[in-house]
Amino acid sequence: MKSILTLFLYLLCCSTLYSQVDSSDESFFPANIGNSWYYKYTQTQGYKTTLTRDSVVNGSRFLFFDSSNVPAYEIDSALNIFSNPLTGYRSLRYKLKAQKNLLWHVRDAVVAKVDDIYWTFILGTPTQVKKIGYYAAADTINFSGWFYDFYLAAGFGFCLELTDASQGPTAWLAGCIINGKTYGNMTYVGKEFGNNIPSLYRLYLAYPNPFNSSTVISYHLPVKSAVSVKVYDILGKEVSLLVNEKQERGFYKYNFIPKNLSSGMYLVRLVAGSSTQTTKIIYSK
Repeated sequence: MKSILTLFLYLLCCSTLYSQVDSSDESFFPANIGNSWYYKYTQTQGYKTTLTRDSVVNGSRFLFFDSSNVPAYEIDSALNIFSNPLTGYRSLRYKLKAQKNLLWHVRDAVVAKVDDIYWTFILGTPTQVKKIGYYAAADTINFSGWFYDFYLAAGFGFCLELTDASQGPTAWLAGCIINGKTYGNMTYVGKEFGNNIPSLYRLYLAYPNPFNSSTVISYHLPVKSAVSVKVYDILGKEVSLLVNEKQERGFYKYNFIPKNLSSGMYLVRLVAGSSTQTTKIIYSK
């Protein structure tokens, strides 16, 4: 009898707590000026970013972060979130009103879909999370061309990035200040690519991606290593050799410009020391 009563009280408290959490559409992208987020990347220090100002043009709100004079996001009246809004890489990153299984076109050959919506704890706070998968637009039946997952949490915004299911999250929310309230750890050391070299090899996501002229491929080496960086098509055929030499430890980046390649998905493979890592890029002419 006691165990049944304890279970009842636990469920009652949980339901009451969950009912008090703001899970409105707007809460999945909390965009008040002064809000700040601290993200960590695998094997790196991470970075901190703050929403510093905004402007409203033709009914859309443009958001500026840190000291940048270029808006990072645009929010329209339908709560659609566009990244890089004033560039050639403008993309429909999120649809805040999207429910489970809703599909939309992101940019070029990429589509997004809300794969799941569920309750969990973020930085010790119970909240709802939307898991959004990004896929190749060529297959919207089996969704065989998976690129990455982004997770949005009500009250927190972007909270986790997954680019390789076998290696765990690539980036995650370590702390934030939302509407004056601090959650998690905001102890900040430095920018992502600071002086500290990570203890493991790391191939980063190319940027921009998708791209239509060139993209930057970057990686970290913890020690001096023989390095090979190659680009392959989806059939495994090598189409470009970027690096094939010994390099000192540190951070490297290369500008990849496709030559005589068709639009589509390609694989970038880093082989260094005992590590082999692969990331996906999308080329759209």
